[in-house]
Amino acid sequence: METRYDRRKARTRDEICRAGVALMLKHGFDDVAMDDIATEADVSRGTLYNHFKSKFELLRHHVRGLQAAAERPGDMEKLRQMADSRARFAAVVDHMFDFSDEHRDVMRLYGRERVRELIESGPDEKGSLQGLLERLVAWGLEDGDLRTDVEPPLMVAAFRGVFLGLYVAWLDGVPRRERRRRQAAFLSLYFDGVSR
Repeated sequence: METRYDRRKARTRDEICRAGVALMLKHGFDDVAMDDIATEADVSRGTLYNHFKSKFELLRHHVRGLQAAAERPGDMEKLRQMADSRARFAAVVDHMFDFSDEHRDVMRLYGRERVRELIESGPDEKGSLQGLLERLVAWGLEDGDLRTDVEPPLMVAAFRGVFLGLYVAWLDGVPRRERRRRQAAFLSLYFDGVSR
């Protein structure tokens, strides 16, 4: 059962998050310090750090809140019922870029830092994309439409690379039509390979 303390703590966390995101949108990620966020949110540094250890953690909390609000009951079941792995992976990429377009300003901030983190973290980082890709690969293996001679972690890592390439194009402002063309090409490379 949620207590009054829990509700107050959640409100403080949300207020800090709103203040931090507003500052980052106004001044840029790199030009905002944690002290600036504490001042804007009217909390002590200790309170700020009790809720968020870094600016990126704060930004990730905000984005995950947006993602949770965008989820619909039955989304995973609909994804599971799609014809094959290619359709599932395409649907996930479509959804991610539609979401990014809808929340463009925040996702540009988040995306640049997330790409940096993805490059530095490697395949062991268990974020939401990683977990989703692991599930898609497991379903594809279960359905028999993915190769069994390739280890699942390698398939996930390869698709992470595909997604990273598409996401960098989105961050660079590549127009939607061109992004869709690249998406189709990347999915073809992933599922059909590069040889003739």
